[in-house]
Amino acid sequence: MQDVVIIIPTLNPKEKLIELINELKEKNFKRIIVVNDGSNNESKKIFEAIKNDVIILEHKENEGKGKALKDAIEYILNKMDGFIGCITVDGDGQHRPNDIIKLANKLRENNQEGKNNLILGVRNLYGENVPFKSKFGNKFSSIFFKAQTGVDLKDTQTGLRAIPTALMPKTINIKGDRYDYEMNVLTRFAFDKIKFEMIDIETVYDENNKGSHFRAIKDSLLIYKQLVRFAIIAISSAIIDVGIFSILAHILKNKIPLYVFISTAIARISSGAYNFWANKKWSFESEENTKSQLYKYIILFVFQMCISSLLVTLFEKLPIDITVIKIIVDLFIFTVNYFVEKRFIFNK
Repeated sequence: MQDVVIIIPTLNPKEKLIELINELKEKNFKRIIVVNDGSNNESKKIFEAIKNDVIILEHKENEGKGKALKDAIEYILNKMDGFIGCITVDGDGQHRPNDIIKLANKLRENNQEGKNNLILGVRNLYGENVPFKSKFGNKFSSIFFKAQTGVDLKDTQTGLRAIPTALMPKTINIKGDRYDYEMNVLTRFAFDKIKFEMIDIETVYDENNKGSHFRAIKDSLLIYKQLVRFAIIAISSAIIDVGIFSILAHILKNKIPLYVFISTAIARISSGAYNFWANKKWSFESEENTKSQLYKYIILFVFQMCISSLLVTLFEKLPIDITVIKIIVDLFIFTVNYFVEKRFIFNK
């Protein structure tokens, strides 16, 4: 299948990589790119064993899976011709050659029909051999992805993906150099209305997936970077709101009427202005028209204050302290706000 290029990013590979390359050659995949993403000296023998069968791209230091994929795609676009797309494959044995063939055949079929869809090899993540952290992580990721894009994907973390030639240039310009890159690609494509096709593949988790280089905390923070930043901004906005209110209320008390209302309004407007600007520049990194975004944000800002007051009023008769009710309501509003701002206000 010389019309499809295989990309395999790898870090400190084992013998499984040699087995995978041999199996792919047997299945008639002729063009294979392996990206050595800063592997240790112990892996030299692995790369030495496959160097005559593949193109090897080298990173002197570990730069991340996303960077490895982008470098390989850029190499294909600049150095190769006569291909209809590429298939990204993990080098740890999770992806079987027969499943790779499924995606290659679908890519060829779509090419003949003029379709430029992203093809995903999706796993059954509810089997007994799937580690709990992988089940939970994928389930949370799928719910999170649907909430922010409206697209239902049952396996957002699959690394087995077939990308048609027409979509390959777009992938190079998407942010992220590590595991966050793969989620960023899905999110960008979803917002750009690119269609996803899902192909069922074998679910492989050998030895509890200990060959994976995914760092649970660090890489999760990268994947959900926007949400983490959004939460930090929300907390700091609340601190600013309370701080300004307290200072003004202390200064204006007994000096002017309606000092509580005035202090509340100034504090809320100040914290709201900070919240808008920080989310635009830091959380969502949006460069779209500020005036248009500000109008939408003000509408959301007023609406959420009304909803917050309404819900607290409705639930205040419950046998729960009203401050606790307020916190629960605002946490709910915070969650909804993130997805609303992501999709409708700061969507790049």
